[in-house]
Amino acid sequence: MSKVRAIVLLTLVIGVAFGSAAAKDTPFLQANATADQVALFAPFLSYGQAAGIQTALSVSNVLNAPTGVLPATGLSRNEGSIEIYFYTSDGDAVVVETEDNSIGNGVLDAQGELRPGRTWTALLSQILSEADALPAANEIVAGYAWIICNWDGAQGTVTVFFPDFGFAQSLNLEPTFGSGGALSLGVPVIVP
Repeated sequence: MSKVRAIVLLTLVIGVAFGSAAAKDTPFLQANATADQVALFAPFLSYGQAAGIQTALSVSNVLNAPTGVLPATGLSRNEGSIEIYFYTSDGDAVVVETEDNSIGNGVLDAQGELRPGRTWTALLSQILSEADALPAANEIVAGYAWIICNWDGAQGTVTVFFPDFGFAQSLNLEPTFGSGGALSLGVPVIVP
């Protein structure tokens, strides 16, 4: 047997061994309990009407999953509102919480809560408009955001469109600390 074949065979054996060991654990959650809120970080958002720059934000309630993916106990809240904390490059904070179904793609319930299995999408211009914080037509606003999801597990993406360059940049909304695993459902938020 050649060295290349031996390495490939060893890699397959290790992959099967670790894969079957990992399959015994819950693949998403790191513990059998979560918080009532999770935070996702959006590293860059931007909007400029004259420049045609726009950001699309997507948040999914991933608590509608096949049997065995989520823990049988420990989940305390499976739907809730979405809070967006957008911090501009000037240091200003724009805060919006979904209280009804007026922002985004119409999948929230009458109280502004996202149910399991649904994905909420909204444009940054809609969020800024809701907070009466739209910039002047010739200005560009940019910054980062924390998205607080008031339920046990969320994931999402942020996509910034730059039409003058024929370019779009898409990023995952990620927890930035505290999860300790490759896959997670947000950073648990501890509210005093």
